[in-house]
Amino acid sequence: MEKTLNILFRKKVITTSIAILLSAIAVAPVQALTLSFLGTFSTGVDGGGAGIAFDPVSGHVFVSDGSTSTNSIIREFSFDVDNISASTEVNSFTAATRQKGLHVLTNRGPSNNHSHLLMARSGVNTSVLDRLLEVETNGNSADGSNPVDLLIDQINTTTTLEAKGVTIGPNGDFLVADEENSRILQLDNTNAGIADGTIVNQFDMTSLTGSGFISDLEGLAYFKDDILFVVSDSDGGTGKATVYELDISLGLNAATFVAKTFLGDVSFGDLNDPEGLAIDLAKNILFVSDNSGNKVGVYQINAVPIPGALFLLGSALLGLIGVARRKQAIAA
Repeated sequence: MEKTLNILFRKKVITTSIAILLSAIAVAPVQALTLSFLGTFSTGVDGGGAGIAFDPVSGHVFVSDGSTSTNSIIREFSFDVDNISASTEVNSFTAATRQKGLHVLTNRGPSNNHSHLLMARSGVNTSVLDRLLEVETNGNSADGSNPVDLLIDQINTTTTLEAKGVTIGPNGDFLVADEENSRILQLDNTNAGIADGTIVNQFDMTSLTGSGFISDLEGLAYFKDDILFVVSDSDGGTGKATVYELDISLGLNAATFVAKTFLGDVSFGDLNDPEGLAIDLAKNILFVSDNSGNKVGVYQINAVPIPGALFLLGSALLGLIGVARRKQAIAA
């Protein structure tokens, strides 16, 4: 009888522990992330830090200038995380319109072996509706006036906007930072290539409860596990340049604030005018372009497990350990 009860008890504890363990795993993807400052490198020119993109194929970083003229210079830099300050310009080309948002598209071209740049055009004085261009990045053949593909000719909105950052979201749609209205736009990518930029979703950053965000939405970059990074040069209450971490697991329109990091301190690169974000997903490295500072800040993205997930995981492991010890004691 006692043996039967012991067996039933062990089964009950094991079943409960496994259930708790699965719950811990289920909540684990939602993480608060921290940024560790690694260093900066100079873009070498005045206003040389607007849009930014990282190319995982070449390992190079592309940066567009913050010119207020109708043209932008896109500069390509070598990059070595072990020698960040030694990053040097290896190529450049002129884009026909102001390109404030950049994102690298891989596996492009006839042989799917090229990297192309996705560019978000920012209308001069916000008077022109914006477009998304795709251009070749191989050598000096890149030219924004003669793109490989015109992905979106006009974003469908009656509201004046100013496209800044651009990234590809978790479902493949385009996410665009609209600085003029402090909102993030989600554009349908199903029929990319037609002259139609249908807004399928959007999020007003000023409604982000608990974040301290007030205005000046600049760049954005999708990380993974439904985490989206955005940057502003004016956090509420501090006025400091700030990177915000958002959870978009329930959809862009239901984005929630997770954490933020101030970049304006000397110990964090002394960035005061950030305009662009890019991510090396293989090494979890975040790049932040600083326009007036003419430099790029480089940060390591560190995962911090949610306390609730740790508690559940610990409870499950303790339960399983307890069963093992009870079994040993009975056997003895």
